[in-house]
Amino acid sequence: MAKPKCTAEQKVQAVEYYLNGIRGVSDIMNDLSIDSTRTIRQWISVYQISGVSAFVPKSKNNSYSKEFKQKVVEEYIDGNGSLSDITAKYN
Repeated sequence: MAKPKCTAEQKVQAVEYYLNGIRGVSDIMNDLSIDSTRTIRQWISVYQISGVSAFVPKSKNNSYSKEFKQKVVEEYIDGNGSLSDITAKYN
């Protein structure tokens, strides 16, 4: 497994800086040497749904049932959120 580029603490701080109006997305990208605004926006989404726990490293990959996967795909197809929204919602 590849080592994360940013620590959980860095992600939390970056999101909190953004949400509190201290730093903008482009400033955070420059600070952390991140090339995509999508990365920061995804951090913000998962943080708003799951809080700090969204960034805690997991010891193993999640396992999902066929029914769960079908439900998530149908929610996306039905237009109940963007891919980023649904990803954040279901972690």
